[in-house]
Amino acid sequence: MAFKTALILLLQVSLLAAGVISEDVVFVFQNQCPYPIWLSSGVATGYTNLKMKSDTSKTYTMPYTWSGSIWARTNCSYDKTLNFSCETGDCRSGSIICDSLPAIPVTLLNFAINQSVVHYELSLKHGFNVAAKIQPDGGYLVDGGFGDCPAVGCVADLNHVCPPVLSFSNKNGANVGCYSPCDKFGPPKYCCNVPGCHPDPYSIMFKHLCPSAHVYPGDDRPPIYGCTGFKAINVIFCPIV
Repeated sequence: MAFKTALILLLQVSLLAAGVISEDVVFVFQNQCPYPIWLSSGVATGYTNLKMKSDTSKTYTMPYTWSGSIWARTNCSYDKTLNFSCETGDCRSGSIICDSLPAIPVTLLNFAINQSVVHYELSLKHGFNVAAKIQPDGGYLVDGGFGDCPAVGCVADLNHVCPPVLSFSNKNGANVGCYSPCDKFGPPKYCCNVPGCHPDPYSIMFKHLCPSAHVYPGDDRPPIYGCTGFKAINVIFCPIV
């Protein structure tokens, strides 16, 4: 029996090393914003405890195969009819559980999980509502990359520098989001997505402030990174710099 157990363990280790059996894909969400947020995803992750108070964290084991967007909703509440809605990032479902992409403007954190490999990017292509950063804990790049897995994000609060023509205000007149030029004004001038096109001045400003984020439709710098061998993927909202 002991020999059989040892043989099974040896086989599992061999399969793990070969990538046939994967370790858990752990995401650690941290809310460093001075206000609560509600986690959201366009594709179900199986989690329902989505509210995060300020200065708290949640650890989730993600599905082995999963692809979708994650974002933060702000200033959420139920009305008298128990309809759930949020000031930014609203799912437009009337429920705390999302089943669709959010209302814009919104900061999107995009992931593709395939066993132990996670591809990730932070996108401002549909605007900005909350500063965020994706920071793998360890790991190394795959799929054409090499070296350590870098952090990507937009740690600047673009709501403070958003041009008035792009600003999204709440019912009290406070600026709580910033539209992307492409969503606000449309193509072709503001939706650079073909070879040889030049980003508009607004996109250039946002790229300068958030160089590791993808800002306009044709923005592919940096590439979408693929990472493996990490302890966890840290997702930090309102990262302290």
